Amino acid sequence: MKINFLNQNATNIRTQAISFLLLLAFVTFSFEINLSEASPVAATTPDASFDFSAEKEMLAESVGTQAYLFGASIMTQMYFRNKMLKMVEISQNPKSPIKLSEAAADGLHYNELIHTLNLTNHLMKIGGTPNVDTRYSIIIFNLEYGAQVLEVPPIKDRYFSINIADAYLGNKPYICSRKGDVNGGKYLFTGPDWKGTAPPAMKEYKMPQNNFFIVFRIYVKDPQTDEDNVTEIQNQFSLNSLDRYQGKIKTENLIPIEPIKINKGVAYFKQMIGFMKANPPEGCQNFIWNMFRQAGVGLDGSFDPDSLDEPTRRGLEKGLENGEKIIQWRARQRPLFTKSGWNYSLTMGDDVDDYMHRSEWAKKGLIVGSPAEALFFLTFTDGERNKLDGSNKYTIHIPADKMPPVNAFWSITSYGADFNVLPNKYFHYGVGQRNKQMKYNDDGSLTFKLQPEKPEEGLWNWIPTPESGNFSLNFRFYNPKQVLFDNADEYLPPVEKVISK
Repeated sequence: MKINFLNQNATNIRTQAISFLLLLAFVTFSFEINLSEASPVAATTPDASFDFSAEKEMLAESVGTQAYLFGASIMTQMYFRNKMLKMVEISQNPKSPIKLSEAAADGLHYNELIHTLNLTNHLMKIGGTPNVDTRYSIIIFNLEYGAQVLEVPPIKDRYFSINIADAYLGNKPYICSRKGDVNGGKYLFTGPDWKGTAPPAMKEYKMPQNNFFIVFRIYVKDPQTDEDNVTEIQNQFSLNSLDRYQGKIKTENLIPIEPIKINKGVAYFKQMIGFMKANPPEGCQNFIWNMFRQAGVGLDGSFDPDSLDEPTRRGLEKGLENGEKIIQWRARQRPLFTKSGWNYSLTMGDDVDDYMHRSEWAKKGLIVGSPAEALFFLTFTDGERNKLDGSNKYTIHIPADKMPPVNAFWSITSYGADFNVLPNKYFHYGVGQRNKQMKYNDDGSLTFKLQPEKPEEGLWNWIPTPESGNFSLNFRFYNPKQVLFDNADEYLPPVEKVISK
């Protein structure tokens, strides 16, 4: 089937979400059932012996599952602060595998630009299937403290992207090389309540919530020779409050980011509602919240875990378990499959109203690229649909006339069950376009070996695997060409198990 990506619309799930939020209203009111309104018979002949505990628990379980899925993205976004705090703490050790820019020396703050000064390696253990092709930078915004000005330098010699996502991890328009933003520029980030006017020659990003973050990716052409060049580019970025940019203040009063305690059990829902109160969803979802208010409860509604009856509590606890299991499953199985077993999505990062899809990418990759920026193909199985297992050896063969169709670069990286790159003494995690030492076959094709130990031929056609246990592969196409959207099957070869003789 031919898919025209440029004309593809996001899934409309208004009906699904309305149903969920109306049910959540029921939870917020502690699942009080008024039979007198539901049945004329019950109104005239009440019977205290009726027991609806089982039904109440079933409803709570259903609501709890959907609520967990709906809120998973914002919860992941908020909890990510804890991971960043840990990374900053580790980086302050001179022997740390994580090297961060000087801004992190005194801790982590809101509205502060922090750069990683090395590529991802197995010692970092940050999860989220990070790539090993680009340097990352990050800003965790809280626009309650004022509008912020990001100044981007000219970047004309390489791929770069600035991935802007709202509080629910839905992507906003990129700042990137793909769109021609190579001459630099100034960008003003404002919150939903900001009433000012952007200064001349400055593009405004009016964000729907105050709390969100953005991720920078800058391509490293050669880890041996290009790292200093990327550092020089990173040093030319700047972030200031609008007040400081306009000279109204001389120094910033940055607010430290504090750890977020992760609530357990049904108290998780109280925490979720609190985050959503502070960062209401937008668009279609905001309309749904208005519908929810007509039921008597809005974002200002309360939820008291201690006042729940036992059937409701049991049901919500089951809902939490169900939601997590569903996300774990969906994170490993996206909606589309190639004939060779790679799964993918053509709306990843962009389909923000589909909260099931949103929760999936939150779990798998946190903040993920839009398909026009990068297409990611994931597999946990070989071409015969058997799970990838480190006790086996595999190969991937790319024919000469089916090289990855990209305008930027491509790579294949292996990951463990925790979505981190696999440890090895060579700090080598996969193959890709920048590997100039890759050995081509006589006919111009490429063959890669997947095994735990380095092949005799060397590193450059090797994709490491664990000694045992399951693993996954991520085939990345940055700035993919339209032909990949039209016929992905042609460019995704199977992972083939090596049969021992």
